[in-house]
Amino acid sequence: MSPVDAALAHLHHRFPGATIWHGSHTRQWWALLPGHPRLLEAATPQALEGLIAAVLGARRRDDLRSRRPRKPTRPPRPGEPPARGTATATTAPMAAVPAGRRPIQPRHRRRRTPAPS
Repeated sequence: MSPVDAALAHLHHRFPGATIWHGSHTRQWWALLPGHPRLLEAATPQALEGLIAAVLGARRRDDLRSRRPRKPTRPPRPGEPPARGTATATTAPMAAVPAGRRPIQPRHRRRRTPAPS
């Protein structure tokens, strides 16, 4: 097994969902991670391994932050305004449509069909 094949096997084992390859002409190491918008490039397999770990680590930290339970809020007391960022129980009524008028409907454009040749 060549050193390139051994490094590829190690990287595929460590990051099973990633597409990883070595460019024979560029002599660079490349990776494409699911859900990541950019290609990752490194000069060595060790550098690529660190880069992938950093990207995945940052993604996991962001996931953990978004899953953190929020502090429960108590209902507002009578006469107290609701807490910021919470939905209010009352909403403004919709304006009534005057008699004899129809509500505005969104317009849809017709597709133009090409003229027969």
